[in-house]
Amino acid sequence: MKVGASRIDITPELKGPLPLLGWGDANHVARSVCQPIHSRAVAFEDAEGNRLVFVCVEICFVSESLRLGVMSRLRQIMGDGHFEEHEVVITATHTHNAPGGYCHSILYNIPSRGYSPVIYDAYVTGVTDSIMNAWGSRRASTLRAGSVDIPLHEPVAFNRSVEAYNQNADVEPVPKSATHRAVSRTMDGIAAFDDRGELIAYVNWFAVHCTSVHRDFFAIHSDHKGLAACDLEREHSNSNAVVIFAQGAAGDVTPNFKKFWFKREMRGKFRDDLKSAAFNAEIQARHARLLLSKASSLEDPRVGSVMAYHDCTRIPIPPEWVGGRVGVSTGPAALGCSFMAGTAEGTGAPRIWVWLAAWILRAVYALKGRRLMRSVHGNKVICVELSDAKVFGDSRPQDLPIPSWLDPIMGVIRFWSKIRVFRGEPMSPTRMPVQLFRIGEWGFAAVPGEFTTQSGLRLRNLLRPILSEIGIQKVVVSGYANSYAGYVTTEEEYQLQRYEGACTHFGRYTLLGYLALFRQLSERWIRRPLSGPEIRRCDPPRMKSPTELRKLQISP
Repeated sequence: MKVGASRIDITPELKGPLPLLGWGDANHVARSVCQPIHSRAVAFEDAEGNRLVFVCVEICFVSESLRLGVMSRLRQIMGDGHFEEHEVVITATHTHNAPGGYCHSILYNIPSRGYSPVIYDAYVTGVTDSIMNAWGSRRASTLRAGSVDIPLHEPVAFNRSVEAYNQNADVEPVPKSATHRAVSRTMDGIAAFDDRGELIAYVNWFAVHCTSVHRDFFAIHSDHKGLAACDLEREHSNSNAVVIFAQGAAGDVTPNFKKFWFKREMRGKFRDDLKSAAFNAEIQARHARLLLSKASSLEDPRVGSVMAYHDCTRIPIPPEWVGGRVGVSTGPAALGCSFMAGTAEGTGAPRIWVWLAAWILRAVYALKGRRLMRSVHGNKVICVELSDAKVFGDSRPQDLPIPSWLDPIMGVIRFWSKIRVFRGEPMSPTRMPVQLFRIGEWGFAAVPGEFTTQSGLRLRNLLRPILSEIGIQKVVVSGYANSYAGYVTTEEEYQLQRYEGACTHFGRYTLLGYLALFRQLSERWIRRPLSGPEIRRCDPPRMKSPTELRKLQISP
């Protein structure tokens, strides 16, 4: 096995305030750099020539456009066929204090006040360079892997939507005073060492939102996962090791658990967000060291991968999963009213506004007789039809009686509506990538969104017996990978319509849809476990034209 690793600083140059992506607040901008953000890459090549590159970027999420741009640039530099689609995994730490504006989708550019070619080019170049450098630094190595459980007394992760979690039939309900028990506390990791025993690269996966730093902090910051990575990299600076703290199924998992006077949102251990981020980073780093010390050698030094794109608005659900009903499927993407209220760690509109909007929209959709939306989205009260580009049921959002001074986001929506941006295309991606990859006896499911704790567990339980047929003994969920389409809750969690359920784009059967896709992909993979010609070809979405991107661009 040969392994190489690289770290590239992708912090954009500050020539003025830069909009930050994560909290959905157009007033959340960076006026300085507190902690630089990086793209880290680890490249693997086994004895049979199979290749795999794992990338983790310190941004909110990997957009469809970012992946398309990176793959296009790799083809320009290295030629067609050197890195196939399925050989590259690009993930994000989900920090909420990195610049936005790098997406080609309408929805994700709204809080960033438009598309920014400067940010997009900086990220594409940085990620590509990290891949190239990692590939060029490959050397003989051995792999070790292991897992540790972070004890319950360590205040590192909490379930922020425990009422929804308790709806699941396959969990033991927990009280609000014990939300730390309603998350996965397992950290998984794989490390590569050279012939001298020096650390080359170390990747670990632990599910917790990168939200220690809140929207009242106006600087670029990589949050706790970035701090933890830098901490371990300093300890192994002699070998120039690269350390990645990657995400798992973190959809309902928060590092915040305290309420302070005169602070709207839940916070971490300290009133000072920087101290809270450092505190959480120290816990993760300490257990990552413990994992590294206990890791054992992988017996099967191979890598492999498979990937496919699917239209997630029409995934047929196996009848045996829905009580024998035939014709059940996912549907057009939409957001529910509860998303406007935000979460305990990132509050949104006042509850009375959300309630009033829901009451009006129920009446609107009842008059329109939208039976398809009801069958797909269940009790979700839809406020944004993402697939049809309608806001509050209107394809002309500029006519909505909401003043721009009340919310700067409304100004962006009104401007785009006037130049017809909302006509003819979805507001968010609908053709999503699903990817499986292996490193030795470990298998990974790269998911394009935020799976909740229980959604991630059900995905692992589905894949484990299937992938065991090709020698995979452990399955890990790798979140925020390759593209992004909101949250993925279980159907039980969805019924409660908290923030996560409202942001589950493709309806109440979204999780079952993804499970069906991953089952299909895994069964196809076990027929040819390593990469082969018949499973290489993916059909990624189309890159937007310069003319289309100019419409999304409000500022340079």
